[in-house]
Amino acid sequence: FDDSKIKRMLMNPRICGYRMHQGELFLDESGAPVVGDWEPIITPDDWYLLTEKVRRELEGRAVRDNATKYLLSGIARCGRCGTKMRAFPSYRKSKTSSQFKYACPGKNDGGCGGVARAGEPVDRLIRNAVFLSSDKALASVRERAPEWTKEEQLASLEQDMAEFKQAWQEKRMSAARYIALTEDLEKQIAELRRERALHRAEAATFAAGPIDIRGRWENLAIEQQRAAVRKVFRAVTIKPASNGPIFDPADIEPVLR
Repeated sequence: FDDSKIKRMLMNPRICGYRMHQGELFLDESGAPVVGDWEPIITPDDWYLLTEKVRRELEGRAVRDNATKYLLSGIARCGRCGTKMRAFPSYRKSKTSSQFKYACPGKNDGGCGGVARAGEPVDRLIRNAVFLSSDKALASVRERAPEWTKEEQLASLEQDMAEFKQAWQEKRMSAARYIALTEDLEKQIAELRRERALHRAEAATFAAGPIDIRGRWENLAIEQQRAAVRKVFRAVTIKPASNGPIFDPADIEPVLR
């Protein structure tokens, strides 16, 4: 026995005397559970308390484990019923087999249980889509903030202004001469300083804006990787396989923000 088989056994209503039909509690025309003709192990009240406790424990584990281990936990949705898919590790692991899968939960857990997909190719597809989105954002910011090439010109004009001012202060130049030489110079310096300020603002926007996700991905924590995915996509719909066991990217439908 492993823990999953024990949980299924505990969740089975037969242990309290209730019948099942196609994996669900069998109800009569009035909506009441149909009682079987065998001796129950526990009372119906105890069974309801037990199933609630097991369900809460499973939900808590899903939040605690899956959300921090798998890229698309809670982001992937079943392409058949729309339910959020869960990630499960593969217990029969080999070098060629999938290490985990995304699967729609069963009917007892709100899903249809009809769609499952190896997790690695789905993660790679979505990761590369996030990379492309990051690349485009970086290119866009770089186009808006080109390198400023007038630093030397501004420094030269500021040097001329300083020399003229010093000459005037040392009485080597009349006020009239100083004003005549510096009036247009001040305008040029003011315009260049305004250009430089605008450029620095653009550069600051670039620094605080998109990061190079492609270059930093492997060093990001799973929470940061998931945040990067959520910034680009509202959800990732995983449709039923259209090409058997062969992964088809067309079966994966990201929903953009």
